[in-house]
Amino acid sequence: MFQQIDRVTFLDIIEEIKRRLAVIGVYNFYEILAVDPDTTPEQTMRYLIEQAVSHFNKYIPLLYIQKIYIRDIDYPIFTFIDNFNLYLNGTLQPDAVNLIPDSVIALSTVPVFHAKYNAFPFTYQPPHLYLKVRVTGRIYAKTLCKYKVHVDPNNYANNAIYFLTKGSQMYYLLINQIVYNVGYHIIMLKKNYAISELPIEVFNGIEEYISELKSELDNLYNEGLRNYLILY
Repeated sequence: MFQQIDRVTFLDIIEEIKRRLAVIGVYNFYEILAVDPDTTPEQTMRYLIEQAVSHFNKYIPLLYIQKIYIRDIDYPIFTFIDNFNLYLNGTLQPDAVNLIPDSVIALSTVPVFHAKYNAFPFTYQPPHLYLKVRVTGRIYAKTLCKYKVHVDPNNYANNAIYFLTKGSQMYYLLINQIVYNVGYHIIMLKKNYAISELPIEVFNGIEEYISELKSELDNLYNEGLRNYLILY
């Protein structure tokens, strides 16, 4: 059996949101989402999760070391091709998965990077990697990519964010963004629909909680977690 790429399912995320919102007195947020006549709670959650991941990717992208093979015939240009769907189909091992990076930080002959060793000069214009010295064979690329959101139209339980480890620092940071998006959406619903499940004191609690969460997220994005993680 293939080793699995880490993932967090939508169902995991929904349970996490339930726990977070229950602390401030909101015990049935999924029912609250159902007051919108134009969409189902499942559709709304998909939209809010995808929206949150898209925003998160702009500031805290996925640091992904990927293995690439540069053939003699390819030199001096290597083109990244996203083959993630082959992994989902069960025909590709996780360590062979390539994503199209937003940027390439470094190249090395081994999956360990050091500024003074195993470094090759290059330029990168997505999805093309232009090599400035002759390098062929197996190479490791330290890259910044986007977290993958997979949606299975036939089975909601398969919907997930890939390359995200449950319980990791990135998991909790991304959950904060998703909770913010959900809370803000509930506030907008409250302003447009009569929601008996949200008495004024609970609604005020949501607004205060979401305001605090927005400040935390703004500070995080403004400071730039890339520097904190020393990605470069």
